Amino acid sequence: MATSSTLRYIFLAVLVVAACSTLPGSIYDDKKVVYIVYMGSLPDEIEYSPHSHHISILQEVISGRSASDSLVRSYKRSFNGFSAKLTFVEAAKISGKCCFT
Repeated sequence: MATSSTLRYIFLAVLVVAACSTLPGSIYDDKKVVYIVYMGSLPDEIEYSPHSHHISILQEVISGRSASDSLVRSYKRSFNGFSAKLTFVEAAKISGKCCFT
């Protein structure tokens, strides 16, 4: 017959496994979430196209799918920025870029 200390360890192991199974998935999974990318004020250039610039930024960091499908909205009146469906890793790549003011 199992001793009480053995049963205690088995119970503790089951409890730890159950607790770990309820933790959320890794932040590095492929789940896409809408992120807002703020890029400061709009440039003074007359020929500047915010939408085209936003798509080109997305094309640099997104792999395996269309940048235009990921783009949710381009902001071009009050500030320069966009919202897009990105994974955590893609958002981290964008935040690490030095092209934003």
